[in-house]
Amino acid sequence: MLSRIFNVVFYRLITAFFRHMLIFVIFMRVTWHLFQSIGCLTYFELTT
Repeated sequence: MLSRIFNVVFYRLITAFFRHMLIFVIFMRVTWHLFQSIGCLTYFELTT
């Protein structure tokens, strides 16, 4: 009984962790792409 409850809690923690990791990775990639595009724009502004 106790091991089953522990397994359910552990499974919930892992799934929540992976879901948040996925959201975090997507957020990081989006912000990185935005940062790169802003950097390219400022670079073109400075060079031209």
